[in-house]
Amino acid sequence: MKSDIGTEFLYLKGDNVTGQGEFVESMENGDKNVYKYEFSGTVKNGAFESGTNKWSIIEGGRKMMGGKANGTCKAKANPDQSTSFDCMGTNSPATT
Repeated sequence: MKSDIGTEFLYLKGDNVTGQGEFVESMENGDKNVYKYEFSGTVKNGAFESGTNKWSIIEGGRKMMGGKANGTCKAKANPDQSTSFDCMGTNSPATT
């Protein structure tokens, strides 16, 4: 992956957070893949603590155009307030 950018909307209620977003992945070869995701998690003292999400591809570049991809991620806050993700999923490029 060369770079990425995302937009998300958060809904906070007490110590719970839910939301959704879109993520654009730009590959070294110029392909761009667009994913959507929905997530839920917890906050503690106003800072993200942990959560999970479900994601799927909504638009693929050359190799993934017409293909399918989906999966889940677990997220955990780091001491420096960044977030670490552990993601699993499947993908199947379109057949020609």
